[in-house]
Amino acid sequence: MAEITIAILMTCHNRKNTTLSCLEALMNQEPNPGIRISVFLVDDGSEDGTADAVSEQFPHVKILYGNGSLYWGGGMRMAFDEASEHDYDFYIWLNDDVILYPYAISKMIDTFHSIKTKENKEAIIVGSTRDDSTGRHAYGGIVIPNWWPPLKLVPVIPADAPLSCDTMGGNLNLISRNIVKILGNLDPYFSHGTGDVDYGLRAGKAGISCRVAPGYLGHCPMNKIEGSVRDTSLPIHKRKELMSQRTSVTPIKERLYFTRRHTGYLWPIHWIMTITSRILFPRLWLIWRSKFGR
Repeated sequence: MAEITIAILMTCHNRKNTTLSCLEALMNQEPNPGIRISVFLVDDGSEDGTADAVSEQFPHVKILYGNGSLYWGGGMRMAFDEASEHDYDFYIWLNDDVILYPYAISKMIDTFHSIKTKENKEAIIVGSTRDDSTGRHAYGGIVIPNWWPPLKLVPVIPADAPLSCDTMGGNLNLISRNIVKILGNLDPYFSHGTGDVDYGLRAGKAGISCRVAPGYLGHCPMNKIEGSVRDTSLPIHKRKELMSQRTSVTPIKERLYFTRRHTGYLWPIHWIMTITSRILFPRLWLIWRSKFGR
């Protein structure tokens, strides 16, 4: 059997110890002589010595450099572009705060081949993570249960067998060479968040399914609510300011682009309800979000 080549795509900014812990877990994956892994890490202007520490401890990691303005979306696109030049069999998105379990990559590869054998088609394989402090589900596959509301995103809890999902978070995903040739890179319109969800939805429109691998494959912390746009204690002007920042869950202009792309002709209703309620009535927005999606 030919060797399987995998490019690990990562981006980081000023959290050296977190990034090093992620890489250590990655390097401690269960030995598999049939798999060769290469790591592409974008250091987006870190000032805490991340790049130097990575070079010292993991000299085989390919480090690319940003100026601090790439954020998650730009950093992952840079890593994706560089790795694609080498035509790997698979590409794995890996958040630098994910601690992989030793069997994670092998299980994702096995899941991919199992689905391809049974269904004669390739799928994006989504790895699920849980919050280590609570044991609760953190990130992974996402389903949209109904046509309306169009963006009610519900997390998929992994089971003992692969599960279908409509899209995914960008924490841990396996994408084959053939799928990358169809979908390309992450959309450059998204600077930080939502590009991952957009990618999964674009896959579905292209006839490519997303599947959640069995069980949890790692752990990572949930994003904090305090100080974010979801913090209902903040005044209106502060929430409006946060929604305009590139590190927002999705800045206003990017959210408009996303909503128009994925919610059909009723997109203005969804747009008005989510944006207006987020800024003016955050508690109402949390209710709306729980019922009607992002």
